[in-house]
Amino acid sequence: MRSSQARDGDIRPAVREWILRQPGWGQAVLREEFGLCNGEARADVAVIAPQLVGFEIKGPLDRLDRLPRQVAFYDRIFARSWLVTTEAAWPAASALISPWWGVLLAQSGRRQSGLLPVRAAQPSRVVEPLALARLLWRQEVLAELDAVRWRGATSRLPRYQLWQILAEALPVEELAGRVQHVLAARERPASPADAGSG
Repeated sequence: MRSSQARDGDIRPAVREWILRQPGWGQAVLREEFGLCNGEARADVAVIAPQLVGFEIKGPLDRLDRLPRQVAFYDRIFARSWLVTTEAAWPAASALISPWWGVLLAQSGRRQSGLLPVRAAQPSRVVEPLALARLLWRQEVLAELDAVRWRGATSRLPRYQLWQILAEALPVEELAGRVQHVLAARERPASPADAGSG
């Protein structure tokens, strides 16, 4: 009988394929190794548009000791988060993720993407406005403050103050939408000049 245990190298392409098969996500903007909170953590795969969604992959060779810290970062930023793991790792990993996370089991020998949905992702209950604002570069924050007609003097302020002002200026749902649109516009150009850290 063929093993259902997926290999590490099989999982990431399967995630990309699964994302692009989702209704309304055929033109999704994807980013791998997506930095969170100025590099304090990274998402294995992030959907930037049509919604901010994170995918954390734990393959058969991955340790789980970092997962609780990663979950805390995901929950602060992503509208929805998914754990992609294997049948062997799932029992231990399930105790380390938030109850609103979705779960996909990676299995070999299955048709389509090779991912078996165990439960659907629900909206994060703890999205943090400041964490969202910190995804933007300085000029992007200034542009967003200008777009919402912020009347304070901001051009000389350091980034951390700009992030705080933007985080406090908008309801979290509106802020998340604006951040998502800015990130999607940043990711779409293929020019290497657009790949800087800002």
